[in-house]
Amino acid sequence: MERPASRLVRAIAGLAASLILASPGGASAWERLDHRGQPSVTLSPGYEQLIRPGRSGEKTSSSPGAYAELAYGLPGGDDGGEGLLGLRWGGGAGGESRLVAPFLAYRVYAGDEEWKTFFDLGAFARIQPVWAVGARLGAGVQYDFTQSFGVFFSTGGAAGLGDGFQVGFDAGLGLQLRFGAPGQ
Repeated sequence: MERPASRLVRAIAGLAASLILASPGGASAWERLDHRGQPSVTLSPGYEQLIRPGRSGEKTSSSPGAYAELAYGLPGGDDGGEGLLGLRWGGGAGGESRLVAPFLAYRVYAGDEEWKTFFDLGAFARIQPVWAVGARLGAGVQYDFTQSFGVFFSTGGAAGLGDGFQVGFDAGLGLQLRFGAPGQ
């Protein structure tokens, strides 16, 4: 005589098998959206507040401004992360250059579905308005429409030394385009 528990297990297994086989694409009912093995191009407009504490009697200066950021991403292995090489630039009042800063960063994603979070750790070399080298730590959330296209919101903070100490806080929206087939 068959026990009720074993009948229930077989019924659930049969239902699961028929749902998997009936799903579009055969047994793959779930599409991974984790960027593994895909290089990318990222474009991100945003806003940055740059603070430069005064030295020996000078006043602290704080300059807000818009920026644009363009970066190329190289896949960082099987974890879905990526190394970023980019440039951030922005204009100031009267048309003068307010910000030029090349950067290197590593972005780690958490998740492989449409919505995911990410964390950035990077280094920058600010060329204008004053020179400095420093580090940036950031975080954000990304929504991927497909394996090749996503949008994101990011925010972060940076500190640098050079022609004085600098602290910056930023927030931006972005678009990421990925190329090639994702890794397995």
